[in-house]
Amino acid sequence: MDESGLSERPTRARTWAPRGQTPVLQYHFNWKQLSVIAGISLWRFYFRLFPGAIQLEFLPAYAPELNPTEYIWGYLKEHALPNFCAHDLAHLCVTARQRLRSMQRRPKLIAAFWKQAELPL
Repeated sequence: MDESGLSERPTRARTWAPRGQTPVLQYHFNWKQLSVIAGISLWRFYFRLFPGAIQLEFLPAYAPELNPTEYIWGYLKEHALPNFCAHDLAHLCVTARQRLRSMQRRPKLIAAFWKQAELPL
């Protein structure tokens, strides 16, 4: 299991645009957050969304690159929600839930998260 946070501020990623027309992301600059917690099994992962921040428990240091749940967050932010500008926290919640459910229906993607976590550095 692991927890991550999403905010109304978009995760910026490279994108395509016509030559000379730089894409502009317009978003509200505030610090409202949505917390997401997930657990992963070999073929499926489960998640739950919470408004605001959740209580943190300080644990000993670990290697996040060996945690397959970390790859869920990376994929969500870099591939499923890049450059997404939410109107408000409710819009972010609905869209994040849709994208996570879409990811849940892809067993090969989930298997890839496990493979990535097994690779030696």
